[in-house]
Amino acid sequence: MTTPSRLFSQDLLKIAVADMLRIQGLDKANSQCVLLLVDIVERYMSKLAQQAQRMAEESGRTHVNYLDLLSTFSLVPVDVQSLEDYIKALNLQKTKMQEKLKGKEEVGATTAAV
Repeated sequence: MTTPSRLFSQDLLKIAVADMLRIQGLDKANSQCVLLLVDIVERYMSKLAQQAQRMAEESGRTHVNYLDLLSTFSLVPVDVQSLEDYIKALNLQKTKMQEKLKGKEEVGATTAAV
């Protein structure tokens, strides 16, 4: 179940990602592309937060501090292979959807011709 606070966080993340894209000079982007970037950023931030919490707990603390974050950034690099696998899965899903839509268009064209 998605809570209101989670929806709010996701909306803020969408705004932040869109702003980052604008800052980099991208004036227009496909909404699916932006949502993909939001998903990637959200997953990455979640992994960072989990690792930082582990660092704090290993040091006998319940709250994350600056040093935990610094240690986390050195330990949690971007896993390029995971990103590639994720993008391949999305491309496969997109291709299947396009084929399905193309099949419906062909059926519609055949029906109209009869």
